[in-house]
Amino acid sequence: MIEVPLFTTKFSNLTKIEYSNGIVDMLGYQSPRMKHRLGLSTGISLFTDEGGMYTGSLDYFASPNINLELNLGGSGTTEYYSSFGSKLYLANKNSTSGFSPFVGVLYGNESGYSFFEVPVGLSYITKFGFQTSLQLSALDYLDYTYQSAHIEWRIGWRL
Repeated sequence: MIEVPLFTTKFSNLTKIEYSNGIVDMLGYQSPRMKHRLGLSTGISLFTDEGGMYTGSLDYFASPNINLELNLGGSGTTEYYSSFGSKLYLANKNSTSGFSPFVGVLYGNESGYSFFEVPVGLSYITKFGFQTSLQLSALDYLDYTYQSAHIEWRIGWRL
């Protein structure tokens, strides 16, 4: 019988197991983006040319790097905002860090005018599910020649 050393530790302390044949087991989803796939958040969006609005978001990580997102917002008057699309998170898919830069493409509508939105930003997710993000977005309206930009800060919780 071959004797091998026995190590005891909490499972949460392990990040991976490397076997002698070269196989690496990452022990499931270590990324906070996969531990808490579904997210709800709220935020404030400030447009460069016309004030701001409050926003709400529902999102889901289909993979550690791809997020599907639905956003709704309004300024309290008759103006409203909605968009849906996807974001690509650029952190390594096995990263246990909560920080990740992202870029995305969304299609939306603001007060009856369609647009494409390209957000670029930084997200942070704690191991307990708290999340926050800061993003800068460029909007290109399809119905008429008009471009706009906004900066948005969000805070929320991942389930």
